[in-house]
Amino acid sequence: MLDIIFLTNGEPFADDHWEILFRRFPHAKRVSGVTGFLEAHLACAAASSTQYFYVVDADAVITANFNFDFVPRDTEQWPGVAENTCIHIWHSQNPVNGLVYGYGGVKLFSKAIFANYMATRETAIYVDMTCALGAPIIVHPELSNMTYYNYDPFTTWRSAFREATKLKSNILKNPDDFDSISRLHIWTTIGDLNQYGEYSIQGALDGASFKYLPIINSDQATGIINISAINDIEFLKELYKSAFNK
Repeated sequence: MLDIIFLTNGEPFADDHWEILFRRFPHAKRVSGVTGFLEAHLACAAASSTQYFYVVDADAVITANFNFDFVPRDTEQWPGVAENTCIHIWHSQNPVNGLVYGYGGVKLFSKAIFANYMATRETAIYVDMTCALGAPIIVHPELSNMTYYNYDPFTTWRSAFREATKLKSNILKNPDDFDSISRLHIWTTIGDLNQYGEYSIQGALDGASFKYLPIINSDQATGIINISAINDIEFLKELYKSAFNK
């Protein structure tokens, strides 16, 4: 039985979602209050007593049929690539626009992936942490959860902004993920009548039009900045205030 790590950082609904998860899977563990995507996942790796471990984000509510029963093997998925050296991502459903794909889904990592990444990188500069780890990604079409990112205006806008920027920049390159354009269109057009849907659509529109440089340094002269700024919450708060005249 592989460890299940519930990852939270002050979300107002986290206790409710944790109770739902723990009731079904009492061996689950919780990691709280770690700032930074990479740092939080490193804490999950440290908390796991199994070599491979599942990560469940705080905004996730696991579906009734998902059982965390997949165990990676040493069988090859592609020539020279074993199943147990990959990152595994399951599908999630978006409650605002109805999209079903890897965004917000349950993930399965190995401790070795994080150890290898930290051993070869002097500084942790990345846009999408999962893609940056350098391990092959396997996407499982089974629905693992609903991702309730739409729990307040800013978080809804921020989540949509980050995902739209990734989709527009084609960072999310998975073997079966070839329809980023159609997903981006849905993010920017669908769901305005759902809870905080207008903030989700506006965030996606702002993310799709975000001008960035795909390099480490910003260009102060033009005002165009490094794309990794989408991981800077203070930067995103300022953009949000500008977008809504807050």
